[in-house]
Amino acid sequence: MTIQEILDFIKSFKVFSDDNPDKRSDISKLAQTTKLSEEVGELSAEVLASLNMQRKRSVQKFSRSGLEEEVADVLITILVLADMFEIDVDSALTKKFEKIKRRMVVEN
Repeated sequence: MTIQEILDFIKSFKVFSDDNPDKRSDISKLAQTTKLSEEVGELSAEVLASLNMQRKRSVQKFSRSGLEEEVADVLITILVLADMFEIDVDSALTKKFEKIKRRMVVEN
């Protein structure tokens, strides 16, 4: 799935569609940022469970599919937030990769 396909899927829900006037409100952006923190916390818990560094109950419940789901949740939440700020994710990633490449050349 491409980033654009994911964004199109997300926008198919009314709450995230460009037709929703509240989508880009400050409160919505703040709520989505808070949602991202929540999702990163859930991903962290899965990582800890995968390393047997979580409560026994959580370690016993750990599954690879749960970890994959939390990674997907973080990515989707980031894409929703980027869309709220009208960030062209492809362009932002390309610029960042170029910056990293230049840094790696200097460091090597």
